[in-house]
Amino acid sequence: QYARYGTDAVSNMYVYVSLDGENWIQISEINVDNTDLQLAEVNIDYTNTELQTAGITAESELYIKIAKSGGKRVNLDELVIYSK
Repeated sequence: QYARYGTDAVSNMYVYVSLDGENWIQISEINVDNTDLQLAEVNIDYTNTELQTAGITAESELYIKIAKSGGKRVNLDELVIYSK
């Protein structure tokens, strides 16, 4: 779940994956414009050409990075990661 923090400006969150922790591929962009907690579900599309070119498959062990732009803070609550 995520939300804008208090009266902070609107921001965006980005979700990235990497095989080595150095070369990142963006898999999601989330507009954070509400102060009420919202549910976000990010699925990795392994048919994505950029992921395939990087050698990322459903069996890969991945690093995950969440970054933001704009605003001062983002309220990120209860992060859950599932493997299918």
